[in-house]
Amino acid sequence: MEQSEKQAQAEQESTLLANDGHASLVEYVYNGRLIDWQYWVQSMPVLNPCDACRLMAALDPDLFAELTSRPVPQNNPSQACNEARRMERLALAEGLEGQAPDVWYRWALERGFSVHHGFFVAVRGRYLSENETLVLGNMPRLEASRWECARVIGAGKRQVRLNHFRYITDVSMTFPDFIEEVEERITRWWRGQYKLWEAAQVLADSAALDVKELAEQMDAAIRAGQLIYRVNNIRVDKQRITQEHLWNCIVFQEDVNGWLAQEAIRGELRLEYPYAEAPEVMFASASLETAGDGLESSCQDSGQVTVEFNIDTVGLNPLSLGAIAIEAAKSKAWDAEKQTTDRAKDVCKASAEVFLRECLSRLYMLLEGGAIAATNPVGGFPFLAGHDDPKSAGWLVTPEDKAKALAMLGVGPDACLAKQDEEDQGEQPNRARDSWNLVKPLKPQGYNMALYSVLKRAHDEGKSCPKPREVLERFREDKPACVTRVLPASFEYLSGEEIEERTVSLSALGEAIRRMTKKPRE
Repeated sequence: MEQSEKQAQAEQESTLLANDGHASLVEYVYNGRLIDWQYWVQSMPVLNPCDACRLMAALDPDLFAELTSRPVPQNNPSQACNEARRMERLALAEGLEGQAPDVWYRWALERGFSVHHGFFVAVRGRYLSENETLVLGNMPRLEASRWECARVIGAGKRQVRLNHFRYITDVSMTFPDFIEEVEERITRWWRGQYKLWEAAQVLADSAALDVKELAEQMDAAIRAGQLIYRVNNIRVDKQRITQEHLWNCIVFQEDVNGWLAQEAIRGELRLEYPYAEAPEVMFASASLETAGDGLESSCQDSGQVTVEFNIDTVGLNPLSLGAIAIEAAKSKAWDAEKQTTDRAKDVCKASAEVFLRECLSRLYMLLEGGAIAATNPVGGFPFLAGHDDPKSAGWLVTPEDKAKALAMLGVGPDACLAKQDEEDQGEQPNRARDSWNLVKPLKPQGYNMALYSVLKRAHDEGKSCPKPREVLERFREDKPACVTRVLPASFEYLSGEEIEERTVSLSALGEAIRRMTKKPRE
């Protein structure tokens, strides 16, 4: 009996992982109990329209087999039942049958329905678990290794080590839990907000200092009024600071650097975001909304090379924007199978997915700008700029516009002609980009001096500011000492004294170029 109670408790805990407080409350109100997401989303390979639409409306399919049911008589779920009925009616009208949970989620969003947050959390958890290698490949090795080195303690769970400054704890985590912890912390760092011990750790790692002593110095500086301490972004008077240690309080990067400028010798010590890529680039492959931009998972080979885009072309109209983006991306991904290690192949495939998203974004811009025309796949009405949302992979184009779009993406026999047309039509914007200023980095860090060398050469020769792909080609032709490998849509470099290998995507490289260049004032 005791064993069965423990098993039931473990199952309940796994279900609770897929809920936040508000989502759980909604489920209790409608159903009188939590929805078993472990069963409905993690275990079920596909969901039929009836079950999927009820789950997306926070209704338990077992309790709401009939939408007139009221398992909790004192509560009225009529609004949720009406939403489920509308979704199910539309799904049946479109001829949809069994689909994976993530496909249902994106289907609902594309058609303007609101989706219960518990369903989203459960679907994202399943997506992350199924794409663990891809997500870890886009993360900094320092962070990814924490999961890779963690001890496996059960199905989908590991004992992950968490550092809390003066003590270290091992916490039982699923992979989605781990990603949530890393994404929250790194996003906060990108915004310039650190817990005091985190700031001390980042500073200590960058300059080989004693982290405990540095944290004590920062704590003492706050109490002395030298390092600003804020609550709700407002400075707190030192007389109002509690006597407890402030190791877990939030400090701002600009405040820490202001203190270091006054106190550190020669002002050489600075708190900087420790990674080469922004969080939105780093965790792009962990985003359910951008995973294929509304398309399904897993990809079929087009006859060139097998590259897993986590996108399904089965049943996809070849004249849709999604199919065109896939076709363009596949043509650029031939190097994946030429890599010698599994990790290199994974990085190459991840780079192909980044390029796929870039292709789809470019197609959206072409559609919105009127370069190509499209019609709605359901009603057949034409796309109207300013009225219709261009960001749908289902818009259909004519065969002529498909060839034109592929050419603009650099694919197909018309690519060279399209490039010449773009140069002819975009002569004025190109001239405008010729006027740009170059900002030299204050100190060597990562690959910044290698990038600066490429930009300075172009600037000295009076050329326009190089684009990310042009910089990538320069690195390929004349590889800098810090760069270890140049891939189709990214490169790897060695960072820091630890000789840590990091990957930089085209998006991150573009951000680095923008930070290092600026247009002159008018």
